[in-house]
Amino acid sequence: MPHNADIYAGYLVDGSGEPFKERIHIRIKNGFIDQVEPADPAILEKPGITDLSRKTVLPSLVDAHVHLFMSGTTDPKARQRQLDAGFDETAATIAENLEKHRSCGIGAVRDAGDRNGRTLCFKKNRGRDLKVALHAAGAGWHALGRYGKLIARSPSKNETLAQAILKKSKNADHVKIIHSGLNSLTTFSKETPPQFDLCEMKQAVAAAKALNLEIMVHSNGKLPTEIALDAGCRSIEHGFFMGALNLKKMADAQVTWVPTVCPMNSHYEHLLDTGQPVDVVLRTLEHQLNQMRMARELGVRVAMGTDAGSPGADHGTSMTKEFKLFLAAGFRVEEAVKAATLNGARLMGLTGSGRVAKGMTANIIAVPGSPSDLPDTFDRVECL
Repeated sequence: MPHNADIYAGYLVDGSGEPFKERIHIRIKNGFIDQVEPADPAILEKPGITDLSRKTVLPSLVDAHVHLFMSGTTDPKARQRQLDAGFDETAATIAENLEKHRSCGIGAVRDAGDRNGRTLCFKKNRGRDLKVALHAAGAGWHALGRYGKLIARSPSKNETLAQAILKKSKNADHVKIIHSGLNSLTTFSKETPPQFDLCEMKQAVAAAKALNLEIMVHSNGKLPTEIALDAGCRSIEHGFFMGALNLKKMADAQVTWVPTVCPMNSHYEHLLDTGQPVDVVLRTLEHQLNQMRMARELGVRVAMGTDAGSPGADHGTSMTKEFKLFLAAGFRVEEAVKAATLNGARLMGLTGSGRVAKGMTANIIAVPGSPSDLPDTFDRVECL
């Protein structure tokens, strides 16, 4: 965005969740939004006005859950090569994935971990040159012998989770904890036990807060999610089968949910294409969409995250797919935009971003057509 600019937008979805506005003048001074007000099309006759009268302006997008060290390929051999890659090769993958996000109008991403902490290392080495705001967890944490070794590590012998966090998370932007297993693709609503008990999780939250960090927790199922919420974790990632009582707790405590529906939907589409049974996966997908409907009714703060880097979840373009799933769950376009902008920015602590409003940083994008064309126009985004 130019340091100073005058824009005439045909449509504005400002990130607040409120209905879109038409024919809006946006003035930018010194990199910040100075004015947002209705305007007559005659303003286009004035010199220096950027004509976006046939476009929709909105805040730059935020993908609140990604894994930058991997691509979304479904080829097992390619995925294994990426897991085994050295730092230089992984850094090239991370840079490529960040560019894919940028080209889709995504201005900030929240990385959910890799087992070697290479995304965090990449940020520390090259952060000044990045065109996309990046927050990284480094390597996440999981209990010994439990799911999570692809993106996390276990505390050392005779070391508590809290002690491990204090020792090895000082340079992270947030802490990632794996607190349950994956969803079963053959048994509907099968739950795995929690990886840590309530005392361990409370101590982990306290340790993170001592480092001025928040915890994002991978959690599926009722009991793991209940423990994570009672311990004071900042966000629930995935949250399949967590149930209505946990959603109500989240609404009351203003905990953010990142539902990451895209990978499950991609798996469903893959099974359809290959003629394999889809019943369990389809029921799981529908259950998650129903939970999202319930979350909307209860007032849960929901942020959009794609889990990009998972099989079938490509960086950048998966935001369009996730957005469509939000619409399928009953979110209005403006509400889905809020989930993909303001709520993600809040989760990352980007207090000056996520809305097109006076005093906010001028991180905005434009796409062709009206808001009703979203999200299919994300592939023709203009980063202003």
